[in-house]
Amino acid sequence: APATPLPRWRFHAIEFPGRVHSLAAAVHALGGAAAIEHAGPGIGTLELRFRPGDPFCHPVMGDVIGTSNLLMKVTKRRSRRTGRVEVKTEVVGAVAKTCRFRAIADFQVIVDRNDPLFIVRRDIAQYNIHGMSQFEFSHDKGQVAELRNMPPPVFSRIEWPLQYGYRENTNVVRVMVQKTGQAPVLKLVNRQPSQKVPYLRFSKTDAEVPAGPTPAILAVTASLPADALQCLRELFGLVTPPTTNTYRTAPRPVWTRLALHNTLPARLRRHLKYVVPQVAYAFTFGAWKPTWVRYGYDPRRERAARMYQVVRMRFVKERAAAGGGRAKRLVGVEDAVGLVKRAKGKTSGAALTPGGMDVDEEGGGGGGEGGAGGGLEEDDSHRFDGVWWKGAAGIQICDISDPDVVKIIKSNRGLRKTSDVRQPCSNPRPLALSDTF
Repeated sequence: APATPLPRWRFHAIEFPGRVHSLAAAVHALGGAAAIEHAGPGIGTLELRFRPGDPFCHPVMGDVIGTSNLLMKVTKRRSRRTGRVEVKTEVVGAVAKTCRFRAIADFQVIVDRNDPLFIVRRDIAQYNIHGMSQFEFSHDKGQVAELRNMPPPVFSRIEWPLQYGYRENTNVVRVMVQKTGQAPVLKLVNRQPSQKVPYLRFSKTDAEVPAGPTPAILAVTASLPADALQCLRELFGLVTPPTTNTYRTAPRPVWTRLALHNTLPARLRRHLKYVVPQVAYAFTFGAWKPTWVRYGYDPRRERAARMYQVVRMRFVKERAAAGGGRAKRLVGVEDAVGLVKRAKGKTSGAALTPGGMDVDEEGGGGGGEGGAGGGLEEDDSHRFDGVWWKGAAGIQICDISDPDVVKIIKSNRGLRKTSDVRQPCSNPRPLALSDTF
């Protein structure tokens, strides 16, 4: 084949996921010429909004990757005299980078354009000072015809199709069951059914908290070590711990699972799932979710229980570096999951900075079996001192030692006389009965 010199032109291509009728509208949907120019050598991502004028439109993320393709120009000419069609091809240059929209699009919600929140969001984006000054908060008093919930910045965290790899469960076998006078029927039988641990839950519909374990829960006690149940009784304040075996944490009636995991001796932690229901029930809603509460103790009626509420640690992920991999839908979106991974065997955590770090599979529980004799392992990932954060997404207020936050926690200013678990955040002033910072 004849050799043809390659032109020195270099192009960047965009695989637009749609039919383009107007070039100006397509460029506007991609954020304008400035966003397209910045996505090439810069951040490596491009956002496509099918409703550019809607501030609540979730963009479709595109990746700018390096390619070695050729851009070919095809010219088609038809002779009016003879009707003969002539096709001419010409290579005009190389495509060095291509923007591909291969990720799964997020769910979309179309908000009423006459809604005051939609208008003020648009005014903020357009720096309309006059429009922002005219905005007034609506308290939604009385009956509301339609629930006015603004859509979150992200619905789904999944950007790429998952390889599920569907396979049959090896524990399930096919059995032909035949009853008298009936034809055989094929049924699936699980040879190794999972053993569920019985425990009590306290939900919104319950009036009184559980007073004690059920007979089904007590039946598990025989297979548990006696010292494991004794440790849990001491931690929940049911019995007084001996002076020779003191814990680093004082007994209290409400615990998170991570706090119990870190406080128990390492040799007893594998029994935690079975022994906790013996002395406590699960609180499943409100400001004390998710915690284990001592039987007979109702945190809604105890003023001191405000110190046992759970707060969530939320950070903003950093934007991906230039030349990174796929697009990040969660860039700039608050993440409620822990983003810090503790090094195994180390007692020091990671600095309190957001970033692209993974969370420990056990929620920051830490590994290791402790020292000789099964003593307490130096693991305080359930605590927060304002400097080091060990990755726990939920932290009890009593486990916060940051001096600036402790001043707010110990202040009685703005506290309610009674708890309101249905609307824990309705009064933003008191920290004591709020489940978020």
